Amino acid sequence: MIHRRTLLGSLAASTLCPAPLWAEAGAPRFLAAARDTTGQHFLCGLSAAGEIRFRLRLPERGHAAAA
Repeated sequence: MIHRRTLLGSLAASTLCPAPLWAEAGAPRFLAAARDTTGQHFLCGLSAAGEIRFRLRLPERGHAAAA
């Protein structure tokens, strides 16, 4: 069982860690898994027009993502 002080300390410490903002990731409208011509797998953030906002290499094939 977790103690209250441990929980409060963990919550306080988590606020000190920088978190990436959605806008910093290009504010993608869609997330999609992709494979390039060399066979490498990626998670891509796409704009409403289909432009790639970011591309993150994955170690394996991607299946689903949620923001």
